[in-house]
Amino acid sequence: MERVKIEKNEEGVYLSVAEGVSLSEVLDALEKERISGAEPGLVEQALTVPGNRVRIVEGQVDRPARISVDISRDYLLARMSIEPPEGSFGWPSLADLKSTLEAKGVIYGIDDTALSRLVEEKIADQWVEVAKGAPPVDGKDSEVDYKIEFGSSKPLDQGKDGKVDMKELSTITIVRKGQLLATRVPFTEAHDGISVQGKTIKAKNGKDRKLPAGQGTVSSEDETELYAEHDGHLVMRGGVLDVLPVYVVPGDVDYSVGNINFIGSVEVKGAVRDGFEIKTTGNVDVGGVVEGAVIETDGDLEIKVGVSAGNKGSLKIGGSLTAGYIDKAHLMIGGNIQVKDAIMHSDISAGRSIAVGVNRGKGQIVGGKTQAGVSVQCITLGSQMGTKTEVHVGVSPLLANRKAELTSLLAENQEKLGQIDTNIGFLKKLEKAGKLDTEKRTILLKLTKGSFQIQSLLGQWKKELEELGVKMERSRSDAKVKVKEWCYPGVSISMRGCTYLVREDVRFVSFSYQDGEIKVLPYDR
Repeated sequence: MERVKIEKNEEGVYLSVAEGVSLSEVLDALEKERISGAEPGLVEQALTVPGNRVRIVEGQVDRPARISVDISRDYLLARMSIEPPEGSFGWPSLADLKSTLEAKGVIYGIDDTALSRLVEEKIADQWVEVAKGAPPVDGKDSEVDYKIEFGSSKPLDQGKDGKVDMKELSTITIVRKGQLLATRVPFTEAHDGISVQGKTIKAKNGKDRKLPAGQGTVSSEDETELYAEHDGHLVMRGGVLDVLPVYVVPGDVDYSVGNINFIGSVEVKGAVRDGFEIKTTGNVDVGGVVEGAVIETDGDLEIKVGVSAGNKGSLKIGGSLTAGYIDKAHLMIGGNIQVKDAIMHSDISAGRSIAVGVNRGKGQIVGGKTQAGVSVQCITLGSQMGTKTEVHVGVSPLLANRKAELTSLLAENQEKLGQIDTNIGFLKKLEKAGKLDTEKRTILLKLTKGSFQIQSLLGQWKKELEELGVKMERSRSDAKVKVKEWCYPGVSISMRGCTYLVREDVRFVSFSYQDGEIKVLPYDR
């Protein structure tokens, strides 16, 4: 026997229970069957006599279906649930369901298929989605896509042994003129939504964001692309990108900075420490001392203090050099050298002139080898101790090196041209005899093209060699060494293949090449 048995008919509702059933079990069963109006005394009677069938409600139970509608908090979803009818009432129709939705204000996005299922399948006591609104779509903010990787974020390179060279910190971000730095994706507009009650749900427009255009940058006409206006160092400052033509080091070039490889000018407020490198295309200014470092640039180099290299490192400068002093250094300068106090025990060369003693400095050249394309001027040359001091003027080391390079190139390529012409002659004989196949014809064309290219290069190099000769002859004719005060024994002066050895102290003198020899003349102001 069922623990709680409920029967319904035209006479009413009957209740019978099994042994041990509690009142709460009966009340739960009545609620589940949606039965109301039961007489408490009759219910108690059924509980008192288990198995006894007691009528607890008089007459037929009549109740229409109960239709519930639930609208989500965002008003974008409506659900419906149907509590079945009782007695003579039938299942609600499609029109009944639509009327209920309308009464609840649901007028948009109604799902007729879902409503039909509720009617046809008589789905009871289940929440079924019957309407869906159109959600609002917020606009997207404009975004900036950076097309460069900043130097500080780049991984350090490892050597073959797996070790990292801490001098290669890669902290500089170098960009070229016209390089794409960033792009801007425009913001999108919002699309308002509609609730199931037909009301507009406002959406938010995306926020516009401008390109981070700063100093040294240029935007495209539609302001969606940002380019570098010139070569330089890329930095992010105050939320904008700047391309700076000068890379500034606020302190020393050491392990906190690393080696510098740059396109543009470099300004070092402090010193350039032993073993570090600066390689750039512009001017270099150093506020402190340059130790045994490597500096290479196409521009000028100015060193406020001086060079103390300890016979380490080298300076290769395409322009001119200005320094306080130079000690135990290796320098190759394309232009002029100006030094305030002294050049000591160094191997230096200048494409044009060397002047020591500017701005009321000591003005001494002692020890080492000093070479200049045109002239050397100082206050004191050599020392009272007879220190060996070599001075060569009249031939620029750079021009001499280039002449040697061109001479070698001419000889090498003239020999190569001769071999090519020999092969061309042989292939043309085959062609004349009608024995030149396709493969050999291709070779003939390549050799002919190569011959023209080499002849063109030979012409260019010969012209450059002639121009070098003119420049070198002009340098020889202007060659001069001028000593404002003392010149000591141990000094040797070389010009145009001749060498003059200073054997006694001389003062206020100039050395010049005349009539096939080096002559000592009075100091020429």
